Amino acid sequence: MDKYKFGEYIYNKRKKLGLTQDELGKLIGVTNKAVSKWEVGETMPDVLMLKSLANVLGVTVDELLTQQDLPEKQENIIIETPNNKRLIITFVIICSLLIISIIVLISLYLNAIINDQDEQLINVTNENIQEIININPSSQIICNEETLEIFSTYELNENYSFNNDTTLSFTVVYQYIYYYYLKDGTVGVVTYYNRFYDIDLNSNNNITTINVLLEPKFNIDDFKGFKQVEISYIILNSQGSVVKNEGK
Repeated sequence: MDKYKFGEYIYNKRKKLGLTQDELGKLIGVTNKAVSKWEVGETMPDVLMLKSLANVLGVTVDELLTQQDLPEKQENIIIETPNNKRLIITFVIICSLLIISIIVLISLYLNAIINDQDEQLINVTNENIQEIININPSSQIICNEETLEIFSTYELNENYSFNNDTTLSFTVVYQYIYYYYLKDGTVGVVTYYNRFYDIDLNSNNNITTINVLLEPKFNIDDFKGFKQVEISYIILNSQGSVVKNEGK
C-alpha cells in the first residue's frame, strides 16, 4: 500500500469533514502529530486503529486501505455538509462523555457499598472467637451416682450476626478433672484428657449444645459421692466470618 496516497486520502477526508488534525486525533485517541505524520506519508496507523479511523472519516476499512470511495459513499459525501458532520460528531462525543461519567459514578457508589460491608465483615480466628461466641462449658451437669453428664452450650454473641449463608466452625478440646469422695473420707481425682468436639453455627442454628458423658475410671467400691468437676478447654481450627451489628 502506498503510504503517501494513504496519507493524502486521510487528509482529503478530514478536510471534507471540517476537522482539524487535533480534533481527528482526539476522536481516535492519538495526538495531532501522529495524524500529521500519517497525512505526509511518514508513518502509518496501527492496524488495530484502522476501524476507528475509518468510522470517524465516514468510510469503510476497505475504502481506507484502497483509497477508493464506493459510488454510494461519494454521493453521501456530496450531500452531507461538513457542518452537519461536525454537529453529529460533537453530539456523539458529548453522549459518550455522559455515559462514561455515569458509569464512573455507579462504579464509585458500588465500591463504597462493598468497602463498607468489608469493613464490618470479621474473619473468625482462634484469637477472637471467644469475643464472638458465648461459650458455657457447663450449662448443666447431671450426676447419676458416679457417672457425670455435662452439657456445654455455644451461642453467637448478640453483638454479631451471620453473613448470608456462611457457617462458623471450630473445634473445642476439653479436659475434665473429676473430684469425688472416697468411703474413707479422702478425696479421689481422675482426669479425662483431650475430648475433641466439632462445632458448627450458622444463621439457621446460632446456638448448639453438646453433652459429654464421663464414666467412672476408678474403683466403684471405694466411691462415696461426687464432689466437683473442673473444666478447661482450648479452641482450634476456627474459620468463617460474621458481621458486627451496627451500634454494638
